[in-house]
Amino acid sequence: MSVPSQSNAARRRALAGRLKTAYEAGETTYSLAAEHGMPVNTVWRLLKATDTTMRPTGPKPYRNGH
Repeated sequence: MSVPSQSNAARRRALAGRLKTAYEAGETTYSLAAEHGMPVNTVWRLLKATDTTMRPTGPKPYRNGH
């Protein structure tokens, strides 16, 4: 197993930061995965690496009148 280069590690951190910003703005892990061409598990792992508070999975709860 090889050690990632500094530039590769820096790009991954930058991507993780962009994913976190989008996720916290309401994007889903599925939409982020599709947008960035990566598996959902990779998105989830990158978000967790940035200490992102993950939302519950599944559909958004239905609220009466909204």
